[in-house]
Amino acid sequence: MRMKRLLLSTVIFSCSLLLASESSSTISPSFDCSKATTSAERMICGNEELSQLDTKLSKIYKSFYLLTKEIKEDQRVWIKQRDKCQDSACIQKLYQQRVEELSASLSNQDTFPQTYLDAMKEAQESMEIAWDPIIFSKQEFIDAGLSFKDDLFRFKNITFKPPLIQNVQYNDPKLKKILGVCYYYRFDLEIGEFDHPKYIEDGRKYWAEDKRKSLRDVNISVWKTTAQDKEWFFIKPTNSGSAFLVDTALCKQERLKNNLVDALNYNRGRVKRSHFGLDNSSIVTYKNQEYVFELSLIQNYRNAFSILNILGITAADDPTIRFTGGWVYLIPFKKIEKSQPQQGEK
Repeated sequence: MRMKRLLLSTVIFSCSLLLASESSSTISPSFDCSKATTSAERMICGNEELSQLDTKLSKIYKSFYLLTKEIKEDQRVWIKQRDKCQDSACIQKLYQQRVEELSASLSNQDTFPQTYLDAMKEAQESMEIAWDPIIFSKQEFIDAGLSFKDDLFRFKNITFKPPLIQNVQYNDPKLKKILGVCYYYRFDLEIGEFDHPKYIEDGRKYWAEDKRKSLRDVNISVWKTTAQDKEWFFIKPTNSGSAFLVDTALCKQERLKNNLVDALNYNRGRVKRSHFGLDNSSIVTYKNQEYVFELSLIQNYRNAFSILNILGITAADDPTIRFTGGWVYLIPFKKIEKSQPQQGEK
């Protein structure tokens, strides 16, 4: 009996050692503890909670589709700050703050369409910011652009609003259901516009003309947005034609008395048209306010990231017909010009 008890005690002791060994092996942060060089790293390796926080942060960091230069630099600065900590409480607080910060950025990045992410990647790899001396004649414009760039490339304070419907043919029944009676305005047909207004019999200005020419293979995307305490549809043909802003209340009426051309001429308070195509545009929320986000080509620049007021004012005689006037923020990038090697150089 004594022998059995001794054997049982030996087994229990062995199992305890095994469990203790397994427990200690769970402390495994994202880095190799055998190569820990700072006191902060050694504290992390000896603390299971800190180790788990390090693993969590590493997983979030590696989940970004686009690890921008800004995010990488922020991480380097954060590591230097962490390594100055003298106790585990300081380390834990910094990890929790960084996890929260990167989690928010990752969540924002996940709302970015692939087109914009790829353009941002190209800009960081082979382009440089180029401030046009005419456009950016004031330092405040440059400062505003740099501030926006810092947020954009950190995926901070900005999210892309999902469209109600995206890239559908105009005869799609879902589009008709969304637009209501405004569907019959036919936003897929081309509208002409005069450089200067014409005057008709009663003295009113006539801005748009009815060409009603079909735009080939046009797909339509629609967002809902808010400006000046009104709810609007932002209607954008894909890669062709102008974008439109339409008061959603108008689209709930039983019938429309005017066609789109008449609405642009006589009902400009509720139907507006962009002054250029806005091919790569979307609605975004930036610092709790909605804007039109545009990826465009400006002059000789390859990429320009800009944010526009939804009801911005242009230099037109009658600004109400146009809503995508001046930029709120603009970052123009151009291809880096590589110097050609001199004769005899390799």
